[in-house]
Amino acid sequence: MAFELVCYLNFGYPTIEAGIQDAELYIESGCTALQLDIPSRDPYLEHDFVKQRMRKCLETEPDYEKYFDGIRRIHAAHPGVKLYFMLYENTITELGVQRIADFCREVDIRYTSYVGSSEEVRNALAKAGLGICCYVQYHLPDEEVSFARQSTGPILYQAKSAGKTGHGCLSFGDGVRYLREAGLNMPIYASVGLKTPDDIRAVKAARADGAFIGSVLMAQLNNKEKLKTLIAEFTAAAKEDLT
Repeated sequence: MAFELVCYLNFGYPTIEAGIQDAELYIESGCTALQLDIPSRDPYLEHDFVKQRMRKCLETEPDYEKYFDGIRRIHAAHPGVKLYFMLYENTITELGVQRIADFCREVDIRYTSYVGSSEEVRNALAKAGLGICCYVQYHLPDEEVSFARQSTGPILYQAKSAGKTGHGCLSFGDGVRYLREAGLNMPIYASVGLKTPDDIRAVKAARADGAFIGSVLMAQLNNKEKLKTLIAEFTAAAKEDLT
């Protein structure tokens, strides 16, 4: 499969209309795969930048159905853009698995990144037909590797950390090899910490199947020309033939 670059947009900040405009800008700049979320009331894994954005989203618009309407508009305008979802367990519990599954089918979202630890919720999502993307941190915790074996979507492996990888791995590439040898056969996408096009080249060279980038793009949302340039550079790096 070709290396896939997925651009993450924390959707609905500071308003849903602004989020739609930001998604349009991503797509106009060359993004062909877009990960959207709806804000969690307890985004415990996010860094402060995203936490503050989610908090502001919910202050401005607490009705989740309005976020669904905004994503419907993006899909209607750009049906060829592949959409991914990112949802926290608390949001899934609040909305209900069937409501989320019905919406995802409506806008052709096949995979959702699930942030949580409930096997019951994960199994319910899978039974409803959604592919589940599981996170694995850089240091390869055994429980996360075990959980990821049940993944029905790409595995999101943390690309960078201040610490060391586990199990004797010394690099991201070592971690990818470890996950493969541990029996994880789904595509492995790099996530977290990717800041430059050279980072994309590095994870591609390490045999990742794709990459998610987010904060580095969202930090430039007030600088549209810089954002366009960044997306174009990341996209070009993802398409390079490294052989």
